[in-house]
Amino acid sequence: MTYKTERTIVVGDITISVRTSDRTTMDLDVTTIGQVIVRGPHHTTDAQASDLARRRRRWIYQQLTCIADTRPNNPIKVLETGEEFPVLGQPHRLRVVPDTQQIEPALHHLDPGTRCCISMRHSTAEKLHKARQGLINFYAATGQEWLKIIDLQIAARSRNTGIPVSFSTRLRTTRARHHPTRGLTLHWATIQLDELLLHELIHRTLNLHTIADSHQLDHALRSLWLGDLTTAE
Repeated sequence: MTYKTERTIVVGDITISVRTSDRTTMDLDVTTIGQVIVRGPHHTTDAQASDLARRRRRWIYQQLTCIADTRPNNPIKVLETGEEFPVLGQPHRLRVVPDTQQIEPALHHLDPGTRCCISMRHSTAEKLHKARQGLINFYAATGQEWLKIIDLQIAARSRNTGIPVSFSTRLRTTRARHHPTRGLTLHWATIQLDELLLHELIHRTLNLHTIADSHQLDHALRSLWLGDLTTAE
């Protein structure tokens, strides 16, 4: 179909392309590259297009999150001392330490210069699959500790004050999931997000008000490290 007119409007933090033609009905779509489009007849007003976008807001964010989930940049980390792994938006350098210094495969650590580090046992770092699982478990555990601090905030903002929230190492195709009875589940990798963006992801999943730039969140979700490791040459 050839569109005779096309214009752009902004609804909240969503940029929308309004395309009008000889059609008689309005509809809304999100393309595979994340473009939000409202199609309608020639007499479609900005107010009508905005109203449709607001009514479909939750669906729009679900589609944008799905796109971010299925088109990751998929960065690869090198398993060596000094490689950086983000935690709540802050870089943490990896340190491989002797097994005698710790029992857990990977732990949060502050070095003498007060830099944030992730210390990993030497025996864990010797095998890629062990190192990967150790880091994934570290992220999930760090997320659970973070939830202890902000759990009450989530409950206060949600309609369900008893909503269970957890980080999971089992989610594969989505970064956040809300189940009516099982509660909110977050992918282990999302604890890499800046804290404000992580709050925004939670708000988006629970269909709450926007508190951060949605496009910035989508970009950050595509940039999450999802466990790919390689050895130093």
